[in-house]
Amino acid sequence: MPGVFVVIGLLVLLGMSGGLAAPEQQAAPVDSEVIVSTQFGGLSRADSQITTGTSTVTDETVEVVPAPAVNPTPAPTPAVRPPAVALPPNVDTLSAQNIYTNRATFRGSIEFPSESFAGAVRFYYSENRSDVINKSDDVDTLVVSNRTMNTRSYDRIVSGLNDDTTYYYQFCFTADTVICGDTVMVTTVEEIDSNYRLPTASTQRAEDINAETATLRGTYRRNSADSTTAFFVYGESRDLVNEVSVEYEEYRDIDEQGDALQKVRVGISLDASGSFSREIDDLERRTVYYHRFCIAYDDAETGIRCGGTYSFETKSRQRDVPEIRGESDRVSGTTATLSANLDMEDYINGHAFLVYGTSESRINSVANVSRFSSVSQSGDSIQRVSIDADFDGSDDVSIAARDLISSDYYYRFCIQYEAENDFGSDQLYVVCGDVGNFTVE
Repeated sequence: MPGVFVVIGLLVLLGMSGGLAAPEQQAAPVDSEVIVSTQFGGLSRADSQITTGTSTVTDETVEVVPAPAVNPTPAPTPAVRPPAVALPPNVDTLSAQNIYTNRATFRGSIEFPSESFAGAVRFYYSENRSDVINKSDDVDTLVVSNRTMNTRSYDRIVSGLNDDTTYYYQFCFTADTVICGDTVMVTTVEEIDSNYRLPTASTQRAEDINAETATLRGTYRRNSADSTTAFFVYGESRDLVNEVSVEYEEYRDIDEQGDALQKVRVGISLDASGSFSREIDDLERRTVYYHRFCIAYDDAETGIRCGGTYSFETKSRQRDVPEIRGESDRVSGTTATLSANLDMEDYINGHAFLVYGTSESRINSVANVSRFSSVSQSGDSIQRVSIDADFDGSDDVSIAARDLISSDYYYRFCIQYEAENDFGSDQLYVVCGDVGNFTVE
């Protein structure tokens, strides 16, 4: 049975090597055993030994189990903001104002949309548009401010301009760069003749208004005009009277239109200044009329200048105003005897008086006052003498003016009377005769 002994010997050898133990069976650890994790990720015993099968591992033996490789997640990178950039200001060039022959007001505005920063503001201007846009050496510059940081508008008067000339200008802000608004155009006013002055005319209220007549009055200054004509326009149409100075350039061109518009010439080749009055008739009773005093001129240029438009209403009954006629004077030494015929016509209770003096203009101006007490006396220039404060009817009067000096004298007789005005109320008026003159040697 040698074969049997061989088999038994092989089984003994296998048993000693543990080959007969089941592969999945392992000895359980004793109660005192503790398994811990090492810092590298393996397992280690915390007691004296671990028994696995028939093998023993002492505490000097450590079984290291490598930890799986881990790729660490990098920390997020914080976002980096770009530095803040200040927005450039908004610059606008505004239209010009107050435009004259030699000056105009340039305007511009600046607005800082974000944080403001200092810079200079100025106007660039020239007759050449490209000089302004390119800021050439020929462009004119007006500095408004060397340092501005505020949102605001600017305006500056630019003088020394040429008349009837087109200019271009820009409003600009300068810091590191130049920022400008649009290019704006302005044309100065044409000056025909800097030394030529147009005539002036002034209309005065009508006097001696009756049922069918009224007296129109006006004053003027000829100024630089030489060829001049003075005239009145009147009529029932206010619009036609107002349009005379706009629609016509010469007196002869004015188209009369019956009761609506009439014209009457009172002077040509006028003196430097003066006044005119003219009684107009054939008026309608209880009718409103409009009137103006005008000057036509046609030397340096042609045109018509008129005073304001006034109105009056004719009466329901014709009344003649007081009248002075037959003036005369007689001089003896330093005394002058002055005479005239005074007639109150349709009025009563008048105040008859005389004015005389060495000033012709002062004597002439008395016709513009409304009462005797309004005449201002001034030595030899003008004196007033009351003749009768309750004058009625008609009478010849004589007054002696004494202690006169050696000079030329002027005089006129006048009557103050009360009559209904244009508004239906009683009012004082003064009517005067012609101006006479005499000389004291």
